[in-house]
Amino acid sequence: MKQVDLHIADFLMHRVQIYRHWRRLKPQHFKAWKQRYLFDLQFGNSDRISFSLPRGIRIMLEKNNQLSFAIFNGFEEDELAFVWDFLKPGMGFLDIGANVGLFSLHAAKILQGSAPCLAVEPASKTQSKLQENLALNNIQDVQIFPWAFSDKTRS
Repeated sequence: MKQVDLHIADFLMHRVQIYRHWRRLKPQHFKAWKQRYLFDLQFGNSDRISFSLPRGIRIMLEKNNQLSFAIFNGFEEDELAFVWDFLKPGMGFLDIGANVGLFSLHAAKILQGSAPCLAVEPASKTQSKLQENLALNNIQDVQIFPWAFSDKTRS
């Protein structure tokens, strides 16, 4: 009789437990569980990964970040499709509350320097993530403004 590798046996037992767990879940809960499982699987032992979006755009995702999880699972797909359908070279683009640059990355890829692409992000920590994502995609023609907009004036 062949000796069974304990790692393989452990892996199989883990899979059986997962199967038993998801079999009891309602369809919407299973979908959410599967999304989290695939997200965690993508990261492995890393806390950050460079993730490929459609149209050749890459973005840094962080393991313990809700926005990263949402982007991984198709966050704002309809809105991004609208940007791709509507925005044409020569038009300008203003991304207010740019965050990590999801929309700015797409707009810059469309405009390719033919018109201004402006990103407004007041949080310095988030600005550096935005700059990292722009550099990851070799985009240099997005201007970042450290401003905040509000319907109230501050005295």
